[in-house]
Amino acid sequence: MFILNITCLVDNSISEEFLNWLINDYMPSIKKGNNVDAVKIIKILDSPNEGQTYTLQLHAQNESSFSHFRDIQLPLLQHKMQVEHLGKLFLFDSLMEVIA
Repeated sequence: MFILNITCLVDNSISEEFLNWLINDYMPSIKKGNNVDAVKIIKILDSPNEGQTYTLQLHAQNESSFSHFRDIQLPLLQHKMQVEHLGKLFLFDSLMEVIA
């Protein structure tokens, strides 16, 4: 099992708006447009960062399942960060493999 984890550091001033967009618009498009087994949004409760921290996790059986997401849908999230919420939204992603 592989997990693509995208950590979103969100300024409090846009947190509610961003989370609503993530849940109602972005997450459904991931579910129907990708070959992934599960999509989860997780709120990190003990983040050392200011604002809110969420992770978007995509679970799949193989690494190649994430190629469509990385090519098509990740740029939409990056656009949100770079254009719509400049300085208020920061993202980084990590590809992980479940070992046990």
